[in-house]
Amino acid sequence: MPSVPTIGGGQQGASSVACSSLRMGHVISTVSTVVSYPGLRVNQGADWKRIGGFYVKHNGEWRNVEKAYISSNGEWRETAAELQEGDSRTNVKFNLCGGFEVSGDFGGNSYMEYRTANQLYVPAGWKIKTIKFAARYDVICDGIFLGQTAALSSFLGQQKRRALILTKRPSNTYVGLAGNASGNVSSPGPQPSAWQWATPSWAVLNLPNGQGGNMQAVRLRTPNIDGATMCGGVDGPVSNAVLNIPDSYVLPFPVDCIVSVRYSGECGGKNRYCNHYVCDNSSYLEFESP
Repeated sequence: MPSVPTIGGGQQGASSVACSSLRMGHVISTVSTVVSYPGLRVNQGADWKRIGGFYVKHNGEWRNVEKAYISSNGEWRETAAELQEGDSRTNVKFNLCGGFEVSGDFGGNSYMEYRTANQLYVPAGWKIKTIKFAARYDVICDGIFLGQTAALSSFLGQQKRRALILTKRPSNTYVGLAGNASGNVSSPGPQPSAWQWATPSWAVLNLPNGQGGNMQAVRLRTPNIDGATMCGGVDGPVSNAVLNIPDSYVLPFPVDCIVSVRYSGECGGKNRYCNHYVCDNSSYLEFESP
């Protein structure tokens, strides 16, 4: 069975786990790629070059071999030498259950954190293949990022949890460079100063959600996802954030959660202005090993 690492090196459990509340489900599988090169080739200059032809010596002359045959099940079948190159990689798809989340107050930040099951984490160096995250917010979304749970950060021996910004509003209400944000450090609260932030070049930093309306929607996706199939707002606008992640990009650090943030001085208790809602059960994250 293909494997995904866990905190402490324990057993990852079943290759398929259903999502439940804020715990992500997952499906772990193997992706195999085989490239076939018809005809014989030789390695020249670190590249495979096709041989132009084959010859045999007959009656003192070199003659071109036009076709080759092998005997299979009593029949002669035309064939050609073939070179195959292949590899296999591990693919993990994390599924998110839809549901309403009344988020608490952590230094003015209300957040919703979906975590992996069985202490799985995606290592540094893995590729982000697909992101589909459809959510609604009362009244606004300040940003969404991939991050580390407090448990993973502690396992890695870090002083701060690390976060990879996927999308955010232009304001700096919740994100900033390390040492350039205000708030109290505590665990597991995601106050800006509790995180070490990273902003990739492809992050969407102008999330156009604005004040006003109710249950505004954010459609966060990679280009391989059809945005039309994702949920919309109730009576507020829909914000589309498309992540054009280069194929060469890999995770700079391990992650095991996806977090959305709403900042407001009114957060706390059951204040409706700070609630989050992942509005369809088709939201998922997909990663692949090198």
